[in-house]
Amino acid sequence: MTLGPAIDVTLGLLAVYLPVSILATAMQELVAGAFGWRAEMLSRKLGQIIRDPALQWEIEEHPLLAGLRGADGCPPSYIPPNCFAAAVFSIATAGRLETTPRERFDSICGWARDDGSPLAQVVLALAPDAGGDPARLGAALAQWYADAMDRLAGAYRRRAGRWALGLAIVAAAALNIDTLRLVAALAQGALGGGTLGQGTLGSVAALPIGWGGLGAVGLNDLPLAILGWCLTGLAASLVSGLWFDLIGRVVNLRHVGPRPAWPRRPAAMPATVVKLEDMGRARRMGSD
Repeated sequence: MTLGPAIDVTLGLLAVYLPVSILATAMQELVAGAFGWRAEMLSRKLGQIIRDPALQWEIEEHPLLAGLRGADGCPPSYIPPNCFAAAVFSIATAGRLETTPRERFDSICGWARDDGSPLAQVVLALAPDAGGDPARLGAALAQWYADAMDRLAGAYRRRAGRWALGLAIVAAAALNIDTLRLVAALAQGALGGGTLGQGTLGSVAALPIGWGGLGAVGLNDLPLAILGWCLTGLAASLVSGLWFDLIGRVVNLRHVGPRPAWPRRPAAMPATVVKLEDMGRARRMGSD
């Protein structure tokens, strides 16, 4: 079946952009994994929201969060909101075993008043709406942390997008995939009666890709070729996130493991986390 020339050209370009996009995204993930972008940006974001180096160190070294480190001891790339809130409250009530929720709530607020750190001020600001319930206070702190991590996710996407663009341009130049020449060749084939199974769209050899044959670039053609490579890289990077998400359903390209599936709106701190805190405090008191 013969499609319209514009559709033929569009489908041909998409067929070329797809492998470039996947290649650029895979290379960007390799760079991100090698340099530990996620862990580094997470630690920096924690510094921004906690704003107390001593308290940040204590939270990051808490057993609930230290257990999220990699097998080689690398810092975690993700910290679930409920684990963050549980670690903060464990630090706030260290050494004290409260018997009622109200006692636990008062203990947390007492720590926040005495500590005076920016994070403690956040706890105090959230406390009035918790109604004396430590579980509701923990859920509010977890939600505050999740909102802060949304800003971090946006910053990571912007950094990854810039690298994906640069790497896509490099890949397009290395493979000599020039959008301007591709459009001309595909349009010529479509207007000449080509179809998806024949002619230009049906054979990669008929496209000006690579450095030999139809893809040869002379010195005089270099300025337009550079423009064409940049257009290819831009187009491939714009859809790299879409292809990454689609492929991620089948193959995990991330180098930090799968993203944890925590609830976007935590309803309350899990009882298992609270029990872990109580068990940890009991062990510490028993060893004193």
